[in-house]
Amino acid sequence: MSEKTITAAKFLDLNIGNVTFVDVREKDDVLVHPLGNAVNIPFSLLSKHIDEIPKDKPVYVICSVGDLSEEVVEILADRGYDAYSIEGGFKAYEQTVKEKVIKVDAKGLKCPGPIVKVADEMRQLSVGQHIIVEATEEAFTSDIAVWCERTGNKLIKLDTANSIITAEIEKADAPAEKIAEVHNDKTFIVFSGDLDKTIAAFIIANGAVSIGRKVTMFFTFWGLTSFDVRKR
Repeated sequence: MSEKTITAAKFLDLNIGNVTFVDVREKDDVLVHPLGNAVNIPFSLLSKHIDEIPKDKPVYVICSVGDLSEEVVEILADRGYDAYSIEGGFKAYEQTVKEKVIKVDAKGLKCPGPIVKVADEMRQLSVGQHIIVEATEEAFTSDIAVWCERTGNKLIKLDTANSIITAEIEKADAPAEKIAEVHNDKTFIVFSGDLDKTIAAFIIANGAVSIGRKVTMFFTFWGLTSFDVRKR
């Protein structure tokens, strides 16, 4: 394995937000086995679209079995990119995703804490990865089912034992239109100077954001008085 090649396991440990993930498989392959976190630029069209790949982040390239991605990495390196090939291609990636399960401890968190933590963890995962969440908040049983339905993720398992609720979730390639079609964004008007009420508004807003809602918070003059701006 060359220094410009990375295993699928090590790639999955990376923060996907800090890299550019490029899939050079052809359109037919991508339709059958999509990678929601990747930008698809088929190898046959690479020469026409290579300048669309940004240079501000490391680039990780995947193909079907790992051979074409190595060629692409060489081409990108010649153009000044910091590029890496994912060893074994999609086949190795898919198998590694199935084996890699992330555990999330949300015990002791109150609503909407467990859902917010799940949403934060899921943003870092690749499509097909599973997480197992443990929570003690009673509302989590219904909340996680609704969250999965609205975000397009798949609830594999949900059970309760010894007051601990355990959920297994698979990250799905949820299209943006699936979430957008709900048309249920939120606007919060904070008009009280009471700090407890202001904090409550932020908690509810975070819960709405975690299930894919767009949230706007409008502070009236009275709402702003909840912040202590004393001069020292």
